[in-house]
Amino acid sequence: GAAKAAPPRVLVVLPAPASKVARRALGHAWVAALKKPITPKSVRLAALRKCGAMLGAMPEPLRLADAFVAALAAADEVEACSALRGVFTLVTRHGLDAPDFVDRLVALTTARTLREAPADLLGVAAPVLGASRLPDLQRAALAAAL
Repeated sequence: GAAKAAPPRVLVVLPAPASKVARRALGHAWVAALKKPITPKSVRLAALRKCGAMLGAMPEPLRLADAFVAALAAADEVEACSALRGVFTLVTRHGLDAPDFVDRLVALTTARTLREAPADLLGVAAPVLGASRLPDLQRAALAAAL
């Protein structure tokens, strides 16, 4: 049979701005961009991943919480996995209250996400499993899902 063509890769390169004014402007731009529907899907996923990686460079990262939490709740598992890093960063470094985060991480641990988004999923699952404050029941559920 014919080989299935790989989906096009999208590379988004944005430098971390040096000045506080530039970082604030970048934060405003990300908030505006993530509020709008982004198509195609590959660009939307790349934007979520890149923004999640840049949260540390933004002066007000919690302004992006709504966009990441909405993406995490998305029906599409792969899209939700794209938001994992951003939500994880907001929870662990910026005090975002996301009590369902670990349960959602467990629910997202499927054969499909392990195949299509392993870096997103495992990049968050590993530190969550190692967290000392993670309840034993959630640790066991996540370990069993992996």
